[in-house]
Amino acid sequence: MASIKSFLKKNKKQTENIKLKLDSFDEEIELRIISGREYDRIQDQCYVNKTGRKGRQERVLDSSKYNNLLCSSSVVVPDLQNAELQASYGVVGEQDLYGEMFNFADHLKILGAITKASGLEDFEDLVDEAKN
Repeated sequence: MASIKSFLKKNKKQTENIKLKLDSFDEEIELRIISGREYDRIQDQCYVNKTGRKGRQERVLDSSKYNNLLCSSSVVVPDLQNAELQASYGVVGEQDLYGEMFNFADHLKILGAITKASGLEDFEDLVDEAKN
């Protein structure tokens, strides 16, 4: 039986940040795994009401917005809140900078890296395996 002491915050293992080299830049970017609380906040921001069957409103996840917020929230280096960096791309705000700074290939690599580091890539494999 596990001791409660092993679950105290001071005993929680810290996750290492991920370094990722993108073709668009000479230096690596650095990513982090977001907390459960941040994940919930991002998910809440990405639900939209759409008219469904028989005119009823349904909550639907905007997956594009969700992926963009998830990725931009994971970027540690460069600091997407940096005003000088935002100004150099002619944008204001973290999400606008992310969208302007990283191309589609970069975005997919970032999404793949945080998915893999979070352990979700293995989970999807298990789901696929269970289906077969």
